[in-house]
Amino acid sequence: LSLLLPPPPIRGGVDSISIPFSRLPPRFPRRSRDPDSHRNPLPEEARLPPPTCALTRLHHHHHHHHHLRLINSPSPNQLQNLLVLRVVPVLLLLLHHLAQPRRSRSIARRRPGSGAFRILLEEGRGSLLIGGEMWAAERVVGERRMREIQRFARNAKLTVVCLLLTVLVLRGTVGAGRFGTPQQDLIELRQHFVSHPHRALAEHHDARSRSSVAAAATTTASSSTGGSSAGRDDEPDPQPRSLRDPPYTLGPKISDWDEQRAAWHRRHPETPPFLNDVKPRVLLVTGSSPKPCENPVGDHYLLKSIKNKIDYCRVHGIEIFYNMALLDAEMAGFWAKLPLIRALLLAHPEVEFLWWMDSDAMFTDMAFELPWERYNSYNLILHGWDEMVYDDKNWIGLNTGSFLLRNCQWSLDMLDTWAPMGPKGPVRIEAGKVLTKFLKDRPVFEADDQSAMVYILATQREKWGDKVYLENGYYLHGYWGILVDRYEEMLENYKPGLGDHRWPLVTHFVGCKPCGKFGDYPVERCLKQMDRAFNFGDNQILQMYGFTHKSLASRRVKRIRNETSNPLEMKDELGLLHPAFKAVKTST
Repeated sequence: LSLLLPPPPIRGGVDSISIPFSRLPPRFPRRSRDPDSHRNPLPEEARLPPPTCALTRLHHHHHHHHHLRLINSPSPNQLQNLLVLRVVPVLLLLLHHLAQPRRSRSIARRRPGSGAFRILLEEGRGSLLIGGEMWAAERVVGERRMREIQRFARNAKLTVVCLLLTVLVLRGTVGAGRFGTPQQDLIELRQHFVSHPHRALAEHHDARSRSSVAAAATTTASSSTGGSSAGRDDEPDPQPRSLRDPPYTLGPKISDWDEQRAAWHRRHPETPPFLNDVKPRVLLVTGSSPKPCENPVGDHYLLKSIKNKIDYCRVHGIEIFYNMALLDAEMAGFWAKLPLIRALLLAHPEVEFLWWMDSDAMFTDMAFELPWERYNSYNLILHGWDEMVYDDKNWIGLNTGSFLLRNCQWSLDMLDTWAPMGPKGPVRIEAGKVLTKFLKDRPVFEADDQSAMVYILATQREKWGDKVYLENGYYLHGYWGILVDRYEEMLENYKPGLGDHRWPLVTHFVGCKPCGKFGDYPVERCLKQMDRAFNFGDNQILQMYGFTHKSLASRRVKRIRNETSNPLEMKDELGLLHPAFKAVKTST
């Protein structure tokens, strides 16, 4: 081992390296009595070549130790050859043995005529034979050092195993594409190994898509006008609007909508804007993304949500429109409702009020009729509080998940003022910074429609405030976190028709995002409470037919009254079968 170190100077001017040896083992052959035999005890055929480096034996009687002295320092090339040919193999074999101390075997043997070293590794002990002498590994490195080397070797093995496992895990998680699974294989996996509830629909959709693509390709090939990419869904989105571009608009400016609408009603008296003296003609609008939900069960909860809205609209004589189209790619996310609302107002002049409702909101009071007479002088009805919007400028002072908008010129002007903050990209990001700075307690994120409405009302109250009604007498929007755990208490103490905290009209699951993978609340809690809210409202519909859910958490139903041969004599407790507020004027 000392051959790895530079040779220290020796008195007398001779550079040498001394390596201590242990006593020879008893089984080793005795040295010859020849006085010159100690200079080279190996047989003639096993001796090292006699270059500048010669090994000699020196005997020290007072220490009873043998030393190997390297006389005349070797050249760098000779030292390198010695290390590579003699020392490095010894160290490698020794480390291999130390990692497996229980194995008893001879690792390397060389015949006396083929070289000058031999290594014997035995149970718990290493012996080294160089130049005919036996070294005990324990004596050379020490028992404590031997244990440390063994421990290091074992830890090194464990480290290598852990490294391999880490590489495998990383390859499985981030190894898609160029770093792991080929892209084509990844696409195939996504198409065929999706979650079970979504698998049948997905594969059917894929098969239909493939057949449609094949048909389109055939048509294109046979057409002389060339192909078209109008039917493709993978077209890139338009370039985001920059801050230097003109402000976003929803469409051509309209300034005389009230006159146009009045003229249309004179031509179509059979569709008046009011169904009776008080009740207006209302269109409830909701919708969802054109793509399937990222969460496989999300589409099921969207189905429950639209079923809930259809039930309420049928009972109250309200028309409903469900949208699944993104009318303007710039106005994605929170803002997608604005182009849709404007298009529907212009396409349905017979409608007096448009009622927007988010897909994650449900009716939970089927018997409550809105106090329409209260809104005769107002064009926009939102759930909120005056002091929170106008005084505190709090970004949650109102909610835009459920609101009413009158079909008039004022509403078109409001939409034109509301929309410029909505285009995605730099415009929406910079607008979000302005809103966060101006509004109280608003987190830092891009501009949303609710914060923008608070900003408009707080900064331009003189222009818009007189026609905006912030409703808090009933729950046009009811935050689910404070309502869902009280449903049993409501059933025990109250009856439908109140619409307020005692029996909320709407339970809005803000932050749950059942269609997405990630929301602001745990998915399990959101879905469980959405089931309870749906059943809470559905029981009011089922009771008209003599059924109810076994519990708010159960899909199963039970009968609550017996069958009869005179069904028309049965009394509808809630009066929802033929309600007085469902007044639809017949055409003349």
